[in-house]
Amino acid sequence: MEYSFRICRLFGIEVRIHFSLIFILAILTYVFYHSPPPYGFSNISGSLKLVLSVIMALAIFISVLIHELSHSLVARRLGAEVRGIMLFIFGGVAMIEKMPKEPNKEFLIAVAGPLASFALALFGLSMPVFKQFFFLFGYFNLILAIFNLIPAFPMDGGRILRSFLARRLSYVKATKISADIGKVLAVIMGITGLFTNIWLTLIALFIYIGAVEEE
Repeated sequence: MEYSFRICRLFGIEVRIHFSLIFILAILTYVFYHSPPPYGFSNISGSLKLVLSVIMALAIFISVLIHELSHSLVARRLGAEVRGIMLFIFGGVAMIEKMPKEPNKEFLIAVAGPLASFALALFGLSMPVFKQFFFLFGYFNLILAIFNLIPAFPMDGGRILRSFLARRLSYVKATKISADIGKVLAVIMGITGLFTNIWLTLIALFIYIGAVEEE
């Protein structure tokens, strides 16, 4: 909770923003401002280009909030305690206490986020008005859904994988296997990022640390 502040409560769940979010919002606004369609608004002249860039950057994190809120609401419905939601530079996290050890419940909690993102993607890609804006909104939500299905802790895919493994293995062994897969994928992503995009390496570091902590 350090270096963060509360912005609201949704359905009784506290939503907090880490100060690092301000940094990534500025970067996203810059990228959208200077990128050509369909990944930005550089073809638009005047102040509208800046307005759309700022709104899109905010819309991305509203999408992340909806993603994490979906996890939280399902978790609470299934008896878990939700301390809150934190939005930060790499996205967001639902702070769920005492995650249910039943595979079916963990699966439902984990899959709720990607399903919400797929729904937002479908909404954006099917909008008949302001197509340039909503296409980009839908595209990023599609990427968010697919990325979170990577079978690596702390991604949703890692928890979905564990929920399937835990049907036949002990919960501890299922966690160990899922964490090991996450660490291997993180190393591959990290090495790839060194030659392609440094952000990929930073995300890989985040995934590796998350896998170690879960293990």
